[in-house]
Amino acid sequence: MFLRKLWHYLLRELANRCLWPSLRMNLFRWSGVKIGQGAFVNMRFYVEDSYRGGDLVIGERAAIAPGLTCVIDSHPNESRLASIPSFHKSSPITIGADVWIGANVTLLPGVTIGECAVIAAGAVVTKAVPAYSIMAGVPARQIGDVRQKTGWQSLSNP
Repeated sequence: MFLRKLWHYLLRELANRCLWPSLRMNLFRWSGVKIGQGAFVNMRFYVEDSYRGGDLVIGERAAIAPGLTCVIDSHPNESRLASIPSFHKSSPITIGADVWIGANVTLLPGVTIGECAVIAAGAVVTKAVPAYSIMAGVPARQIGDVRQKTGWQSLSNP
């Protein structure tokens, strides 16, 4: 168990410094992150899952800018607050196909992002995001719909 966590840690650290995108994707995959074909994950990509792996799924052709933080496992560590069970959150995160996530976004435990959604830079996503939504803010809220943008029909013909 310890060696697997150490292996995941080392692979993720290496991936975050890797300049070759295809190698970076494979390093993240080998560390337990499920990444679909054609997806792009930039550097400074952090997954807080206690290095278990398997709890983060990124769909095909998803585009992720630098600085995404996925908080799958969250708790107050050694604080006295740790004795309150409701403060420990642990739940998988799913990012759908063709999602675009801007720089420095934070996804909290249990979030699911529907296909073709856009998450603006700096957003903190606390709940499920419907497909085709454009989300922004802290906490993230819907500010638009991809289907209202010119040319969205091309999404049906990938």
